[in-house]
Amino acid sequence: MTNASFHDDSKRLETLSLEAIRTERQWTLINGSTIRASFDLARNPVDKLSRRVRLRCEDGRAYRVSLSKLSESDVEFVEQAALALRDRAGTSDEPLEPRDADDPVDFQAPDEPFEKTLRLAREGDVEARVRVGKRFEYGSGVKPDAREAARWYRAAARADSAEGIFRFARCYEFGIGAEPDFEKARRGYKKAAKLGFERAKLRLARIYHRGELGSPRCQSKATRWYYEAALDGDPVAQLETARRLERGVAVEKNQKEALEWLRAAADRSYPPALVELGDCFASGRLGLEEDSERAFELYARAARADDAEGRLRMGDCLREGRGCFKDAAEAFRQYRRAAALRLPAAQTRVGMCFEEGVGIPKDPYRALYWYRRAAKIKDPEGMCCLGRVFFLGAGARKDERKAVKWFKRSADAGFAPAAVLAGESLLSGVGGKVDFLGAFEYFQKAADAREPDGLFYLGYCFERGLGADRDLERATALYRQAAEFGSSKAARRLEQGSTPI
Repeated sequence: MTNASFHDDSKRLETLSLEAIRTERQWTLINGSTIRASFDLARNPVDKLSRRVRLRCEDGRAYRVSLSKLSESDVEFVEQAALALRDRAGTSDEPLEPRDADDPVDFQAPDEPFEKTLRLAREGDVEARVRVGKRFEYGSGVKPDAREAARWYRAAARADSAEGIFRFARCYEFGIGAEPDFEKARRGYKKAAKLGFERAKLRLARIYHRGELGSPRCQSKATRWYYEAALDGDPVAQLETARRLERGVAVEKNQKEALEWLRAAADRSYPPALVELGDCFASGRLGLEEDSERAFELYARAARADDAEGRLRMGDCLREGRGCFKDAAEAFRQYRRAAALRLPAAQTRVGMCFEEGVGIPKDPYRALYWYRRAAKIKDPEGMCCLGRVFFLGAGARKDERKAVKWFKRSADAGFAPAAVLAGESLLSGVGGKVDFLGAFEYFQKAADAREPDGLFYLGYCFERGLGADRDLERATALYRQAAEFGSSKAARRLEQGSTPI
């Protein structure tokens, strides 16, 4: 494939239409065999497309193919199809799917005939009223009808059903068969929480945590309701309770108790908790001894649940050989799967693999493609990598002005190494005019994040009086601090004498 054709193809894939996804095409397996088939829209849930794809031929034959057996171009097609389908679902005008991804309300179609459930509801069975509301909301065995769903939830709520009150509050929050009314939604969640409904406790905690539904933020109330939900066994609340105990958010710090809650959430196989517990083992947080093998096991469990962060961490371990044998090819596969789940950092890692040839032949043009994707969804490291590509002219025409622009955007998003690069560029006038004050400010950002070279350059500014008053004592202190954090530049500067003169 030529460089030009790659860019043309990537543009096409970025804007896949529904028609393009379902159009019959030739699929190539890594063993060389081919299948002429179409993407089966009806049997390809988006959450499964990171592992396999279902195909259907004109003669009716159906195939289920693992992504690991498909060619690179076909894997990319599936990833772009998944992105397009996910975006389509996320921007749908359907009024009956307003659920917050952070606050899922699961629904499984019941085996009970709808007529029987409706009869029980009309006879006064409160639980049946909730079930009828759900079936009207989700269109299970009956045509979706938001107003009917809200009516039955209201009937259950009037009978003091905790779940009925919770679901009727959702109707007010999301406008399901009722005019949105945040005040009524908030009151409903509070009432359901006080009646002991677990999901209402979690929703109320988030309302106070984030200041949603017109409520002011109140971390003490958020901590209380997260704790109440955690006691009920909700893994999301258990993880948040652990974080609050570790950081002391509206509660006294308690690492031992934080670890207990984190383990409780991980024991329920909640992927974010598995990842966080793995991070604790990897870095020795919460009083744990560093154990890279245990960390890898936890990341692998999260990855098996198709968690993007778990796949990212697992890929990092495989790439570096932390807690496992090095396996660059498998690391690349984990990054690709995490990238298909739209994790920005994973898209940057895929770009790095193409740039450095990790588990895949080097391809600077594909590296550029993935860095662009990551930068587009504002991954700080991806923006820095994109700037580096323009600075070096590897895979793209050299353009120092563009490079500095991306360094600044990355630094402003909090990526400390980019702040160093932005400061260096302003200090030397690369890609624009010399700006000592601007350089000093970027070096200060990097130094605040304990970036070794950021500390060094901040010391250099104080030594030379660039963007700040000259201060040799402050410069020496910064050089020493930078050397302690591993800056070879600072170590060499200190070797020249006890004070930089």
